[in-house]
Amino acid sequence: MKSKLTLSLLVPLALLALLLPFVAAAQNATTATPDAPEGLTAAAAAELEAAAQAEVNPPAVSNPFPRATLPEAFGSSAPNSCIPDQTIYFSDFESDNGGWTSTGFGEWEWGAPVPGVYALCDSTPRPEPTGAFSGSNVWATNLDGCHANSGQESLLVSQTFDFSGVQAPIELNWQNWYEIFTPFDMGEVYVNGTKLWEVTISTATPDWQPESVDLSAYAGQASVDVTFRLFATTVVNRMGWYVDDIEISGCVAGTDARLAVAHLAPFAMDPGTAVTITLNATPVLTNVVYGDSTPYLTVAPGSYDVEVYPAGSPTPAMSGTFTLTAGVDYSVIATGDGVNHPLELLALVDDNSAPA
Repeated sequence: MKSKLTLSLLVPLALLALLLPFVAAAQNATTATPDAPEGLTAAAAAELEAAAQAEVNPPAVSNPFPRATLPEAFGSSAPNSCIPDQTIYFSDFESDNGGWTSTGFGEWEWGAPVPGVYALCDSTPRPEPTGAFSGSNVWATNLDGCHANSGQESLLVSQTFDFSGVQAPIELNWQNWYEIFTPFDMGEVYVNGTKLWEVTISTATPDWQPESVDLSAYAGQASVDVTFRLFATTVVNRMGWYVDDIEISGCVAGTDARLAVAHLAPFAMDPGTAVTITLNATPVLTNVVYGDSTPYLTVAPGSYDVEVYPAGSPTPAMSGTFTLTAGVDYSVIATGDGVNHPLELLALVDDNSAPA
């Protein structure tokens, strides 16, 4: 049986499985039940008496979470490791335009900057880059001279990036050279329509310089786009904006899945009773007693038949088939006593991300 539950739902189920045998024992006790106080039925009085007895003499239960606290036992240890600083995208624009598109007024151009020390903008000599940061090609608002006094915006829009398998930290890095007449003209970087960076000086950069934007907020999103925006007024223009060597890097999930197992089924809670747990008929855990839980086991992604064999039995007491995905953490919990609660394996996907 395959079940996937959130932690908030699974924990009460597991605890209920632990408590059911003792509740049944209390209900079946042969001790006399005192007369019901006025206003209470005999059944309600019996429940109050059982609760009072449990407060004074709680049943002896071995610690079902020997690893540590409840959350840790259910898999909230370190997240599934990802490989940091992996290049998700890079282009130096030498062989092609890198998948970027010029829209809006359309001043962004892909190619090699025209060499020269000065160019005229409104009759004033202006500095300009001597070439690309690397290689020969860049994206620029004008490869030869100043941008136009258009009164419009020119947009350089990326392809759509898929961050569904990427974890934080994620960074956008690029090299740029610019001379933009701020605050009237504007040079800005947007991600999914949100401004994350802007040019804040009106003088030309002395040379190419690196810039970086944190994209960690977009981890896990399947559709992310980046836009370089130049807005020009109609009165003053400058040399504009040149960008090169754009890179996006992030923490990419590993190629394995991780699986933790917890034995919370009271059918095997008697001292000395142990079980063997197999994956695809191969024993992976032996001598597992009631209350035991494991750290994460690294396994290849795929479909697994999980079976739990009581000691000395050729027949599994419970089984389930689960599909494990690369880069995801799972916990499989054995619950039930076979009488008050059915024997079953419950699977959950662990959310090990840091709290918001």
